[in-house]
Amino acid sequence: MLPKFGSKITGALCVAAVCASFGAPLHARTLTNPDVKTMALLADFLAGNTPNFRERALKSKEYRYANEFDKPAILKRVEAQLRSEYEGFADVDGITLRVNANIGQYDAENGVYRISIFAPGIYFPYSNYALVMDNAADFHEWKIPVAEARKIREQSPYGDVIVEVTLLPFGVQPNNQRHVRGQITDVKVFEDRSGQLIHSAAIADDQKRDVQVGANAAPTLLDDEAVSVAGLTIGDDLEDITEALEDQGYTVLTYDGGLRFSSNPDRLDTGMGYYTFDGSENPYPYAVHMGPDLDCLDSSQLHSCGVVYADLETGASTSIVMVQNVTGTSKQDLVTTLFAKYGPASDKFNAYLWKKHAVDQYVWGAFEGNGAIKGHWFTEISGRKHWQVEAYVVEPTPQRKSVIVQINKVEGDNAVTGSGGVKF
Repeated sequence: MLPKFGSKITGALCVAAVCASFGAPLHARTLTNPDVKTMALLADFLAGNTPNFRERALKSKEYRYANEFDKPAILKRVEAQLRSEYEGFADVDGITLRVNANIGQYDAENGVYRISIFAPGIYFPYSNYALVMDNAADFHEWKIPVAEARKIREQSPYGDVIVEVTLLPFGVQPNNQRHVRGQITDVKVFEDRSGQLIHSAAIADDQKRDVQVGANAAPTLLDDEAVSVAGLTIGDDLEDITEALEDQGYTVLTYDGGLRFSSNPDRLDTGMGYYTFDGSENPYPYAVHMGPDLDCLDSSQLHSCGVVYADLETGASTSIVMVQNVTGTSKQDLVTTLFAKYGPASDKFNAYLWKKHAVDQYVWGAFEGNGAIKGHWFTEISGRKHWQVEAYVVEPTPQRKSVIVQINKVEGDNAVTGSGGVKF
């Protein structure tokens, strides 16, 4: 039976393991259509959580249904089997799945079929675990000339296909250690009825990610002087920040514990509203003046706006957020600018900002994961977790791109390592 796939990534928030990479396995092997038990062990392996093999063996059906005379030997064998399988994940270099999918209607304007299982938010569920395709967006659109697209439609009138996808399991999600992150390395698409191969794609070997497993490595903290935005740094006094922002032409509104600023002064004082994540919490405090489309509440101009949070006792900043808007530039140009400012990112995620906008999320340095720092939840990846630097590249409209940079106070005792025309 072909495995099912889900449509949204959800789960409890938890702190990810400190990560360290290791080289390619000596005896590489690929897992084919793994079951729930295998995926659970793989998630534990990548998170660095060594299971209690005896406890799991005691809960196994094989042990529980054995007769009283055979139980001791079966317990020993199942425990050894679980341990061997867990340790054997060091040799795994891929997971291959064959799944039912659909290519939908041909988009003649853009010259693409879109493969359903690579749509934003799709993942493969395994009971309480999941396999997430980290680079699915790169394979979602299958670019094909019109003449060839017609032939495909003749072969498959309804667009039903079988997709064989191979993923490199390289780590776990920072917000949920039961979600295995897999990098798609190879894709083959077969017409459902005939089984004929109609499309294939793969990444180059030098694009493959290093496998990450939990380790007790020291957090990779960025130097304080490297963490700044608009000339502002963490630990600055709110009065100094206000003066610096006003010198740059921003209008500033202060309140207990922080301030809001915008280059659009007419729409800054919009009250203390917010956009809720799921109706039960307020992960985006005081975000109304940013606007649901990140235009600082004026779509006719390219405004910039943001928020500063401060320690109530000292008045020193602990988190600074800035939204900037640009036109006439590419996402890659923005990423290049970010990398020039902060260095190569520790990690990148495909995520959803405010459950509305698809974003490329980049993070730098270590993160503070216990919710002690007040800051924005821009995506489900971050949650209460805040890296030293977070950047979100968004395209709210075809003509305009928005870049959000959030810098945060992260101290050594609380730090956990990250897996890996705009002025910043």
